[in-house]
Amino acid sequence: MKLNDKEVILKMQKHYSSKARRVYSNSDYVVTFDGIIYGKCAGEGAQYLTGKLLIQTSSDQNSITFKGSDALYSSKECQEMSQ
Repeated sequence: MKLNDKEVILKMQKHYSSKARRVYSNSDYVVTFDGIIYGKCAGEGAQYLTGKLLIQTSSDQNSITFKGSDALYSSKECQEMSQ
C-alpha cells in the first residue's frame, strides 16, 4: 500500500478485517484503517483511497487522515484494467 507516496507493507490479520475496515498488527503495533472511501482507479490495478489511520503501540496512540492507493482491495473494475 502507498501512503503519502511512500510504500508501506503491513501484515493483515484477516479475522479482524473487512473491506471497509482493515486491521494490521504484530507485537509492536496495531494499525487500523477506518472510514475508507474508494476513489478512481489509480492504474496497475490499484484504486485511490482516503480515510483514517489509527496507529496504536503499548504506550501511544495516534490517528491521521491519509490519501493513497491500494491494489489488494481495489474494485474488480480497477483490477481488470491492469490485465
